[in-house]
Amino acid sequence: MQVSRGTEALARAGRAVTRRVGMRARPTRVAQPAWDAWRAGDFPLARELAANLLVTGHTVDEARHVLVLAESVLGNYDSAINTHQMIAPGYQRLDELNEPILCDHIHRGDIAGAVAFAEQRGLARLGAIGARLHLAVERPLGIDIDGVVDVPFTDDPLTPFMPGFVGHLNDRATVLRLDTGGSFVHISRELAAAHGIDTIASAREFAALGRHRLSYGLADLKIGTIRLRNVPVAVHDKGLPPAAAFDVPLGPIIGTNILERFLTTVDAPNRRLVLSRRGDSIARARHLARLGAAQHVTPFGLWSDHLMIARGRIDEISGVNLFVDSGLVALTPDQGQVAMLVPRRTLARWGVARPQTGRFAELSGTLAIGTASREGMTAYPVTDRVWREFGHWGGIRVDALISWGYLSHFTWTIDFESREYLFTEDQP
Repeated sequence: MQVSRGTEALARAGRAVTRRVGMRARPTRVAQPAWDAWRAGDFPLARELAANLLVTGHTVDEARHVLVLAESVLGNYDSAINTHQMIAPGYQRLDELNEPILCDHIHRGDIAGAVAFAEQRGLARLGAIGARLHLAVERPLGIDIDGVVDVPFTDDPLTPFMPGFVGHLNDRATVLRLDTGGSFVHISRELAAAHGIDTIASAREFAALGRHRLSYGLADLKIGTIRLRNVPVAVHDKGLPPAAAFDVPLGPIIGTNILERFLTTVDAPNRRLVLSRRGDSIARARHLARLGAAQHVTPFGLWSDHLMIARGRIDEISGVNLFVDSGLVALTPDQGQVAMLVPRRTLARWGVARPQTGRFAELSGTLAIGTASREGMTAYPVTDRVWREFGHWGGIRVDALISWGYLSHFTWTIDFESREYLFTEDQP
């Protein structure tokens, strides 16, 4: 079994504070339905119930707390920030909102606002966050793109399991790998030196299913004809997971926060990445015209800086919350690439038998995101301790990680404007 992945669950300053504070205060009875909807991953309902509490004047700060969370995940960053500013300074659980509000400022491109918030809340002194924010102010992210850009996948043994495409990092040609479980760019220390990437403060983070020390810097990136300047880079001191089994060197990995800047299509059947400028209606129309009609549309939420969460179904079990992370490379000779990574106790709760050593669990029935479903999928069981390292998800119940073993059956468009996935199945 080959296991290799480039995911990152950033332990940012806000997250560190949240873990220290914890969830000690119990929700009030009147706000419990809003919290239940949030935990269940029904973000629109959580928002509606919290807004109703504000109308009635019940537990207004707690209602605003839920509303901030829901608006953040749904991408309504201005509303989340404005609501947060209305919460009383003495509210007992205010620190729990440090992480989403800090990320909200960054998502909306207001790095100066993120710096001010981090300093106001005392976050800039924790980890590497202060140094990283100030570097982003000095050297802001920039993007040059014209129209719709098709970037073909490379033809190598690893691409069927972790899509690669030729790009340039600091003007040096390389094969970039796609991993929606990561943030911007991830690279090994050796490759960072080869690409001339200088790093600043470091922090110990959860990545590649373990704790590693990451350092941070900036680099210029070219994907096809697209140029990105001053892209954040996470440098792994101990290197990235090996790809030796495929006889392919594992170069830089690009993640969700790169894709977030575009209307993004990962077209597995036609082996290409399609990108156009986010918010450009003309480019959007041209982009979608290149694809088949979407047969399955399902909403997703974006928690924290880069963690995409969608609701799915395991056979007859609905309301399953899935972390959508394309970067898991785990396979066996006879079962192929695994579709999911699942904590053992969750598999047991679903009634799925634990597999023999060296094999994946086999799911009965269908695995689906929304209505996009596949049969014959497999799951890679992990211990509950490993699963907890992915983070607290702000209190959202996340049941499993879904990956390329499932996603590779679709043309998959990520629309960050509408917060929807558009799945098109390859027609025979």
